[in-house]
Amino acid sequence: MATLMSVANWGEWMLGDLPEALSMTIELLGPSREVECVALMPPKRGQGLPQVHVFVSSREVLTQLRDEVANGEFVADFTEVPTHNGWGAHVAGQCLRVELVEPRS
Repeated sequence: MATLMSVANWGEWMLGDLPEALSMTIELLGPSREVECVALMPPKRGQGLPQVHVFVSSREVLTQLRDEVANGEFVADFTEVPTHNGWGAHVAGQCLRVELVEPRS
C-alpha cells in the first residue's frame, strides 16, 4: 500500500515531490498503461492538491481508467460529470484529470 501525502503536508513544492506524486498516479492507473502525455503541476502556493493531467488516445482506455479509479482502493471524489472527452476526480491526494487526445504520430 502506498503512503498518502495529506494536503497539509505538501508545504512548499520541491522538485523532489515529483516522484511521489507520479508514483501515486501510477498506482492509481496502473504501470503498464499506454498514455500520450502526462502533465504534473504543483499546488498553487503550497495550497490545495497537485494537478495531474493524463492524456489517452482511446475512449475505451478513458472509460476503463474511470471505472478503475471509481472501484479502486482509494476513495475518489469525481469533480465533474464525465464526458466522452474526459473526467476529473480528487483522489489519493491529487486532482486527477484524464482526457482524450489524438494519438501521437
